[in-house]
Amino acid sequence: MTLDRAYIIGGDSQIGRAIGAALRACEVPCRVTTRRERPLQEGEDFLDLAAETFAWQPREQGGPDAVAFVCAGATSLEFCRTNPEASRRINVDQTMILVRTLAASGYRPILFSTNMVFDGTAVLPTPQTPTCPLSEYGRQKRDVERLVQDQIPGALILRLGKVLLPDMPLFVRWLEQWRRGELVRAFEDLFLAPLPLAALLDVTLRLAAKGVAGVWHLCPAEQCSYVDAARWLAARAGCDMALVEPDTAARAGIVPEHRPRYVALDSAATEAFCGLRLPTPQEALGTIRCDHR
Repeated sequence: MTLDRAYIIGGDSQIGRAIGAALRACEVPCRVTTRRERPLQEGEDFLDLAAETFAWQPREQGGPDAVAFVCAGATSLEFCRTNPEASRRINVDQTMILVRTLAASGYRPILFSTNMVFDGTAVLPTPQTPTCPLSEYGRQKRDVERLVQDQIPGALILRLGKVLLPDMPLFVRWLEQWRRGELVRAFEDLFLAPLPLAALLDVTLRLAAKGVAGVWHLCPAEQCSYVDAARWLAARAGCDMALVEPDTAARAGIVPEHRPRYVALDSAATEAFCGLRLPTPQEALGTIRCDHR
């Protein structure tokens, strides 16, 4: 299977922009949606999942080899916790209307889910491990996964780890602080399974082109704490590691359901299918730009 065309829902998100650039580099025609109220550019449509009324339709019909990447949604754990009804409307109700519309218009939906569909007590859950979310965000993602699998069997769902952007704001801020000689406090009880954006793009486009469906894991099997990440990043940037001080997310007031103990997933099936190995945490952190001034 080769991709004939694509829709990117949430084309001005970080992942959406990156997917769009990768598809255009491969000369795959694609349209994107934006929720920003501004003059639309060529190939752009307006779509806001938070709108009061939702009657969006694709501007172009799909076909046997057309896909739609759903990159839009409410992804803030804290927003979902404090606004459960509003966030559920976006992440479950409106997303399902959108996904059904895309499928009916000839697009195979590809959705991004999360390791937060698990409670963090199991080491390396597989795609077949029963879900057991603790957070509101995780419950919403679990629910939309189930609905999509029931209603659209051809859809692809990818559960992700922590996607790392080369210019990730948190790490850029740390680097700036170290260069000013300032102390950075990083959590030793908050964990991430870092996935470089480039790896996400590589695997996602491979799976999309192969036409696979169902739930797949795209999350490294190794995790690290944020204080470990800070130390590795400081060492790589040539900064004073004494400027990294361990702190705890618990003391900072982060609720227990937002700091699971285990966040890595078993992605062995994905690695075998794609013929690759997902990076270790140190390799993933090596993709962060350290030349900011």
